[in-house]
Amino acid sequence: KYNDIEEEIEGTARLIKNSYICGRLNAADFIILTFPCITDYADFTKRVLKKYGLPYSISAQKQPSQKSALRNVLYLIEAAADDFPRLKFTSVLNSKCFRHIPETLKRHIPSISLRAGIIKGKESWINLSSSIDDRILAKTIKQELLSVFRTLERLIRLRDSAGPDVLGSEIKKVLSELGFEAEQNDIDKLSNSMEMINTIAGLSGRLQISLSRYAEFLRHLLSLTEYRHEDEGIQIMDF
Repeated sequence: KYNDIEEEIEGTARLIKNSYICGRLNAADFIILTFPCITDYADFTKRVLKKYGLPYSISAQKQPSQKSALRNVLYLIEAAADDFPRLKFTSVLNSKCFRHIPETLKRHIPSISLRAGIIKGKESWINLSSSIDDRILAKTIKQELLSVFRTLERLIRLRDSAGPDVLGSEIKKVLSELGFEAEQNDIDKLSNSMEMINTIAGLSGRLQISLSRYAEFLRHLLSLTEYRHEDEGIQIMDF
């Protein structure tokens, strides 16, 4: 138990430093420090780790992966967590990396949703067809959107709170059903980052998180795997 934040970080830094000295850690080991609110800890952490001669990198200062496939996985999760805001959900529906999303949606959704003035909301998307004059196209769009939402239904039900392993498993099922395709390197990054969330959640004792929180943490981890260099040392992030 520590009396304040700085004392907590001092204790953690001593533990890491001693582990290096004793040989339990070496320079090649990947170390992550997680905090409940990184903004509360960042300044203390930088000062203390510098004092102990420990290199570090704060994930909140990095940009997430800009590769299209990984970006659209994040958009998919974030859209499901936030009741499908137009820009992110349109990007998903229009993405080439989801091969099972019908071409009709990919071709028409960006312009139709913009004209209809959709902001967000599952029901708004389902009712989008009422703004389409072409009845055949309207029927097709509605059926195909309903099919996408059926794929996402369980993830929607879990978005307020679930175990990270449950959320990860459901996300993988959704990606499979939507026919997600990406370079193997990106698939490996995604899988490794999702496994790391399970590990960190277990270590922190956080058994339930929201889907939006899962998306935030996945974004941080993908950013680390995308940009991390060998000399960046301890990775610091919130959880």
